Amino acid sequence: MIWLYNYILLPLALLALPVGKIFAKKLALGLESRKGLFARLQKDLRKYDAQRPRMLVHSTSVGEWLQAEPIVSALKKGNPRLVVVVSFFSPSGYDFVGADHQLIDVKTYLPLDTQANAKKFFDIIEPKFWLISKLDVWANHLLQAKKRGIKVFLSCATLTKLSGRDKGLSAFFHRKLYANIDAMFPISQEDSSRLANIYQGKMVVCGDTKYDLTIAASQEKFSMPLDYSPADTVFIAGSIWPQGSKVLFPALQSILQRFANFKVILAPHDLRFVSQFLSAFAGSVPYSQLREGDSPQVVVVDSIGKLSGLYRLAQISYVGGGFAGYGLHNVVEAAVFAPLLLFGDKFHSSHEAEQLVLAGGATVLSDTQQAEKLLGEFLSDREKFVSQRKACADFVQSHAGATQKIVREILAELDEKNLAFAF
Repeated sequence: MIWLYNYILLPLALLALPVGKIFAKKLALGLESRKGLFARLQKDLRKYDAQRPRMLVHSTSVGEWLQAEPIVSALKKGNPRLVVVVSFFSPSGYDFVGADHQLIDVKTYLPLDTQANAKKFFDIIEPKFWLISKLDVWANHLLQAKKRGIKVFLSCATLTKLSGRDKGLSAFFHRKLYANIDAMFPISQEDSSRLANIYQGKMVVCGDTKYDLTIAASQEKFSMPLDYSPADTVFIAGSIWPQGSKVLFPALQSILQRFANFKVILAPHDLRFVSQFLSAFAGSVPYSQLREGDSPQVVVVDSIGKLSGLYRLAQISYVGGGFAGYGLHNVVEAAVFAPLLLFGDKFHSSHEAEQLVLAGGATVLSDTQQAEKLLGEFLSDREKFVSQRKACADFVQSHAGATQKIVREILAELDEKNLAFAF
C-alpha cells in the first residue's frame, strides 16, 4: 500500500495543492510558510550543543499541542538538557506557540510528506524519540523514523466511531503503517478496542492529558475587569457558532427580561461574529471596552485567549459546536469549574462529552424552549442542580493523572542511561 500512497495518491494530492490554495487561505499560508523550512531548522538547531539529546514532538494544531504540553513539561523536568523540537501541520498551531515558550527550543512546520522531505527532516533533527500527539501520523515520516531506529509514541490516541481509518482499504493501509509505532497510549478503553483493529503493538490506556492541563490552569490566577455580585447568576456561552446562537439567543433574551440578576458572557468561535452578537442584545458591551469593576448584563468577548479564564465566573456554561456540526469544542475547560454544563445535541464526536452525559454531569440541549425552561428553573432553584454540578466537577477530577502514566510508559521504552532522566 505504501507504493500506492507514494506513487499515486501523494503525487495527485501535490498536484492539487496549487489549485487548492487559491480557495483555502489557511492552506496557502501553510504552503508559503514552509518555504525555507530546512534552512531555518538547521539555523535554529545550531544554537544547541549537538551532544544534547533531542526530542521531536508533532501536533496537528493547537489542541493537540496542548495535550502534548504536560508530557513535554514532565520530560523536560526530568532532563533539562533535552532539546525539544516541536512541529506543526497547521498555521494556527504554529502561530499559537510564541517564540518565548519555556518548553520549546525549536518550532517548525512538518514538511510535506514526501520521501525526500522526510529523510532531510530527520537528517537535520536527529531526535532520540518522537512523540506524536493524538493522531497526525504521516507515512513517509513514520517510515523514515523507523528506518533510523527512532522510538515513536502516539499519545492521547483516539479513534472515533465515525472514523474511516479502521474500515476497508484504509484499515489495511493503517495496519501496515501503524506497525511502525513503538507504543500507543489511548485515552479510553473504547478507543483502545477500536485501535486494536489496526494496531497490534504495545497499547496502554493512559487517559487524556487535557484533564491535567485544565486542572492546573484552573488553579492559576486570572485577571479580569468584570466584578459580579454574589447575587448574580452568570451564564457563559463559549465558542458559539451562529447555529448555536439561533437556539440560545431567544432563550437568553427572554430570561434577561425576567431576571435582573442574570448576567451573560458570549464568546464567539470566530471574531467575525462579534458585531452580529452585539446587535442581538441591546446594551451589550464588548469585553475590550470594560472598565475595572464593570458588570453589564451582556458582554461579548472580542479577543482570543480569554475564554478558559472567564469560565470560572459562570454558574451555567454552554460549550459551542454541538449545533453547528463542526465538532463540539473543549467541554473540560468549562466542566472543571462545576457549572450547570450545557451543549448541543451533535456532541458524539467528543468522547468527554459523551462520558459527561453518562455520568450525569451535563445536559444536552435540543431547542430554544428547553433552554429557556432550564435556565428559568436554575434561576428559581439552584439547589435542584447541585448534584449535577458536583458530578460535572467530579468527572474532571477523576480523570487526572494521564501525564504521569504516559511519561512512565515512555521512559520504560527508552534507553534511560543514554537520555539520563531523573525522576
